[in-house]
Amino acid sequence: MSSYIPLAIYSGAKVLIRGVVLRENLPLSSETVRLFLISYQHSKDTYNTYRREVERYCQWVWFVQKSDLSQIDRHIFLHYIDFFNKPPKNWIADRHYPRTILVDGAIIANPKWRPFVGHAKRSQASIKSMLACVSTFYTFLMQEQLVTQNPVQMLSQKKQLIQSVKSTRVKRRLSQLQWNYLVDMATQMANVNSKYKRNLYIISLFFLLGLRISEIAKVNSQEKPMNLFYQDKDLRWWFEAHGKGNKKRDVAVPDAMLEALSQYRKSIGLMSLPAINDQTPLVPKIKGEGGLAARQIRQLVSEVFDQAYMSLIKDGYVDQAQSLKQATVHWLRHTAISEDVLHRPAEDVRDDVGHENISTTSLYIDVMDAKRHASAKYKKMKIKDYD
Repeated sequence: MSSYIPLAIYSGAKVLIRGVVLRENLPLSSETVRLFLISYQHSKDTYNTYRREVERYCQWVWFVQKSDLSQIDRHIFLHYIDFFNKPPKNWIADRHYPRTILVDGAIIANPKWRPFVGHAKRSQASIKSMLACVSTFYTFLMQEQLVTQNPVQMLSQKKQLIQSVKSTRVKRRLSQLQWNYLVDMATQMANVNSKYKRNLYIISLFFLLGLRISEIAKVNSQEKPMNLFYQDKDLRWWFEAHGKGNKKRDVAVPDAMLEALSQYRKSIGLMSLPAINDQTPLVPKIKGEGGLAARQIRQLVSEVFDQAYMSLIKDGYVDQAQSLKQATVHWLRHTAISEDVLHRPAEDVRDDVGHENISTTSLYIDVMDAKRHASAKYKKMKIKDYD
């Protein structure tokens, strides 16, 4: 459909296209985008969201439309929405790859990186996020007097484009079969080679505590220490998580997580459970000092995903394997919450996973679906005659 040129936009660095610095003589260039992104550097999650959405959009404007940001009106922008919902295959990666790589001492664009990951249909939440980010970007451009209109705000049918997600069930999660294969494979890998004990431990953090990757990874050179696990005065164990907006919450730690933590710590020569002053990185490197960043953690989880995928294929579960191929690390959190709400009060789950309100947690509650569907199964077209 359209040729693809790798492009990475991020603050404080050169933009590379196949190793060549992007021309800066465009009326609205990548430098403008970097100026916009700088104001969001204080929050890694917010920054990454804006970079992802604005990056995709700019690439479409520059390399598909072969146009300039100032020339996009609401009619042209509707074409981008279609493109966003169904991007061409050469814009989609099978998994997350770093934007740049180091080759012979030079930072160049990673040929494996793509703006989109996975072929699944874009969710309503994704469309809403995209529209919000691009609209904010155009507001910035208007304030800088670089454009005269915001095509997103001018969309008359914006409400129709964003359907209500309040009643939408969470679909991005692993099936019971996929999850069991994933855990079995992580356990097998750990038993065969001790280096994979870290992979199993990481998956335990996601599933047993329902954490986000930003809550366990090193962010902006700030380490997450082991003493985020702590005991209260009643000897109950908790995990201090720092979520979106750096909001702190205490997550109840189940016995299975304590066992996984203990087993992993023993494997790297530490005492079973962390002391109050334990500054060991929460997810440490095997070689060198310090903890792992999000990209490295994703890679470790992907190793287990890949092995589980091949195991499913081998056992004949081709459809389940293909579905697992689309999964990301964040699916582990969705899977954890979906399982949690089956057995615990929704209010407890809400507080542990850091949802703002119970309505978000309720999206994971679908235990009544089987009963509701069964009650509708034998509905008839004809009404019984009682006369």
